[in-house]
Amino acid sequence: MKLIKQGKVAVAMILTSSAVAFGSADKGLDSSFAGQLNGAAVRMMQKGDVKGAILKFQEALALDPAHGEASRNLSKLYIAGGRLDMAEKCLERVLKANPKDEMSLVPLAQVYALRNKPEQCLSAIEGLASAKDQTLLPGLSLLLLRQGSSDMALAAAEKALTLDGRNAELWFNKGSVLEARKEWKSASLSYEKAVSLDEGYFSAWINYGNMLEKLNRLPEMQACYEKAHLLSPDSSLAQYNLGRTLVLRRIDIERGLLLLSDATKGRDSAAQAARRLLKHLIAGVEKNGGVK
Repeated sequence: MKLIKQGKVAVAMILTSSAVAFGSADKGLDSSFAGQLNGAAVRMMQKGDVKGAILKFQEALALDPAHGEASRNLSKLYIAGGRLDMAEKCLERVLKANPKDEMSLVPLAQVYALRNKPEQCLSAIEGLASAKDQTLLPGLSLLLLRQGSSDMALAAAEKALTLDGRNAELWFNKGSVLEARKEWKSASLSYEKAVSLDEGYFSAWINYGNMLEKLNRLPEMQACYEKAHLLSPDSSLAQYNLGRTLVLRRIDIERGLLLLSDATKGRDSAAQAARRLLKHLIAGVEKNGGVK
């Protein structure tokens, strides 16, 4: 009788372990199918079939509610279509299913900022600050800035700096946010910090010079542009900024004109600005009777 009971217990244990194994297999299959549906939805999206892509992403998430990639892709379509409430629900749902999906905190912070939910946005920023993947938070400030959320962009930039105050790029990001907010003095200090940490940071020297010009600190501005030109002498941006400074401040007109001429060979906005300035200077000379 005892042996029969032991046999029944053993059979029950085998059946239970088999059920668990099959359950795990089912979850694995669901995740795999969800991944395939996500891939199909991406292809549909690339072909312009937005409606079909949304349905596919929704199918993927119905199979695997924790599928972060499908959720993020779907939220992008919702955001593009102005359906911010749907994007928020989509991202919150996947994070509830998988709290470790740190990547979804980035678009969720963006959605909260767009929906004017500062407390929730700050909470998402805090979540990114404590995330295992420390590469997610640093770029958030510029993402938020590009969508016009400067308050939250500044909060993200400052939070990133509490984690790594010796990172020149993070100081540059903060400077960019402050510059967009027209806080020239604070922006100049952030750019100054960036170049003090990385003397070869070309963009930071340019932006630092721009802020010093706003503050009418012209000799220091020129020094920044000189440094930028030294770092990248073939850059039309460096050539334009330094050339313009030398000509308009009448410090070294000949060198300035040569730099402006070199800048016009580029194809960017700095080259266009150099061409406009040279045209203006030539028109001024002709108006005054030419070179004497």
